[in-house]
Amino acid sequence: MRILLPAYTVAEWGGLHEYVVGAAATLLERGHDVTLVVRDGLVAEKGEEVGARVIRVDWTDWTAVAEEVRNGPRYDMVFAQPFESRKFALFVNEVMKTKVVAMFHGFHHDFVYTWQHLVDGFLVTTEQIGDLLVDLCRIEPERVHVAPNGVDMDRFEYPLLGLDEKIVDGHGSIVMASRIDKDKRSQVRALKLLISGLFHQARHIHWDIEILGDGPERNRVDRELANYIVDYPNVSVVMRGWVPADDVPRLMNKAVFSVSAGRGAMQSLAVGTPCLAAGARGIAGLQVGPNLDVGVWSNFADYPIVGRKIVDLETDLERILIPEAYADAQVEGRSRILADRSQQNAAAMMVNALTVFAS
Repeated sequence: MRILLPAYTVAEWGGLHEYVVGAAATLLERGHDVTLVVRDGLVAEKGEEVGARVIRVDWTDWTAVAEEVRNGPRYDMVFAQPFESRKFALFVNEVMKTKVVAMFHGFHHDFVYTWQHLVDGFLVTTEQIGDLLVDLCRIEPERVHVAPNGVDMDRFEYPLLGLDEKIVDGHGSIVMASRIDKDKRSQVRALKLLISGLFHQARHIHWDIEILGDGPERNRVDRELANYIVDYPNVSVVMRGWVPADDVPRLMNKAVFSVSAGRGAMQSLAVGTPCLAAGARGIAGLQVGPNLDVGVWSNFADYPIVGRKIVDLETDLERILIPEAYADAQVEGRSRILADRSQQNAAAMMVNALTVFAS
């Protein structure tokens, strides 16, 4: 198939960018012809690296590009990512009249009830989003397929560094990898809870916190954390900004803990670092034991946590700061992500669903 994949993004890099490039690579490997419509920058470069054609677009003014696309060669399918890219897809299809599949990554309805009749099917990253579309938005269940986010297989090859290996010369690191925006404020709250908990449980260790990412709330977060750690002499914070995408798993692997949501949380667990899951909808606790079930179910707190009990952080920290328990948590987290969220399995589910909608 010739597939057009428009993807609206704001940040320079993040989980959605990884999904888009990964989806393009998967479809290309299976013999499809893929054209990405993305902003200029890293996502365009990575798309070209995997072999996709790339149309660069300014998402604040995309009409001229869409006009050119819809009056150009026909595509067999438009695989639209959310928001502006979904609008782009529907605009193109007014003329092209081809198959359209809409992707939902987050817990939002995007006013789907006003345009659901214009698309052939929906892909969602979790069952919970599927339930939202079916129960609230009245989409027919057979039109909704689950295709979860996945973690690249090379992440599972990182060594499982023990707690004693990660704490060097009395220092241990904590990584928060995220776009810094309003919908990520729970991650800062979670980080402050972690700082407080570690002060009580492991104040003999100096905790070096690295914030990987950038965004409109960077200055506010920098000030908030600087003010907070005044009372914690064993803590320092460095705002690293955006770092090369390939550096993130390496830094996570060396960290004692991470604070993240969604794909970032999955990546942390895959490389062997316990994660305090905090996303757009709250905090799902340290990802070990029962909390790991809640994390996987809620995309690591990016979706509502309803009717699920979270083991409190103090209790889990007391357990996990024992080297043997830390090692057990590493194995548990990696095994769960490998079984449920590996890129290999996720890619197969995506391709199967798109094949169904193409028929």
